[in-house]
Amino acid sequence: MRTRICLFTIGVLTLAACNHHRVQPQPVADTPKALEDNSPSAKLISKRGDGDLVESLYGELAGTDAGLKQLETTLDALSQSKSDSTNLFHQFDAKNQSYYKAAGQHANIISDSLLKDKVRQLVADHLATYNAVTARHQELLKAIDAKTTKLEDLHAVLKIVKTLPVMEKYQKDNRPGTASLEGYSQKQDGAVGDLNKMVNQ
Repeated sequence: MRTRICLFTIGVLTLAACNHHRVQPQPVADTPKALEDNSPSAKLISKRGDGDLVESLYGELAGTDAGLKQLETTLDALSQSKSDSTNLFHQFDAKNQSYYKAAGQHANIISDSLLKDKVRQLVADHLATYNAVTARHQELLKAIDAKTTKLEDLHAVLKIVKTLPVMEKYQKDNRPGTASLEGYSQKQDGAVGDLNKMVNQ
């Protein structure tokens, strides 16, 4: 019985050793760096279990495609200049809103109810006038925010559309055969058979 167990253990260790020393398929020469097994992206995916291959692949494409590179430069410039274009009004509006809020609080502490109502109405009228003269500013800010969202959506779509063909080519050029899987499955079948014989003896 002890001899059988030793033989079985040797068989399992041999199976594991064969599996450990299997030859890794070499990637095709023009495989993107993000998809190579020794790339930083691949190591990151291996360690964390996930990774943004879309961003990695698109970054490689944008580094070599003049059109994409120019587009990314334009989008970066737009993103950086947004705050420069909107901050002036945001600061102006914040001061006005702060004033009208404080004016309302001051009006509320007036003890004479008739005078309080008059002052409240005065503040409300001035706020309405302010809102009217800045309505165009508010409309433009809403339009800018909507366009920012649209740009982000289209940018995401572009990254997917540009990287899908890269993945398709990678799949076509680097898909492993089934020989190693079939060979390992057959070795498992053999080990199962050996176990069944030992258990049933």
